[in-house]
Amino acid sequence: MQNVFLTTEDLAELIATNSGFTYNPITGTQPNSGYMVSIRGYELSENYQDLLDSLKIEEFIDNYIQDHADKILDTFYYGAWLDDCSGLLFMDVSVNVKDIETACYLGICNDQRAIYDLKNRRSINLPTPQRSGTETQNNTYNYMTAKKIAHNYLYNNN
Repeated sequence: MQNVFLTTEDLAELIATNSGFTYNPITGTQPNSGYMVSIRGYELSENYQDLLDSLKIEEFIDNYIQDHADKILDTFYYGAWLDDCSGLLFMDVSVNVKDIETACYLGICNDQRAIYDLKNRRSINLPTPQRSGTETQNNTYNYMTAKKIAHNYLYNNN
């Protein structure tokens, strides 16, 4: 990880060229390994083309960063990614997790559709968490599901 402090304009350019970014403005770091997991409740989306047409992409990024500044510590990141299917730009607060099983488990528990593998630059789709049964049953189901997803990803896709 490099320590490079980026402007809102730089972040908008990363979205345009890389379809997104992961960035911590406190440390100036952009991780390049591990798995990014979004934290439930901090997602925001907007139509990317509308933002470009109205020249408000930098304002959207800046407003999100200002609105969530109290959530960012040296261990959390701002994330942005462009969903090609819907045309939406998503922003979130996320955490970098080194272990794929843990990342999958946290993603499922946080109601995420996917986590992101930084090294291979690929999304790993996740199922909806189990909602019936006891908390222990739900956690066990989520853990077993995370193990299965991680195993399939590591041994069947790479």
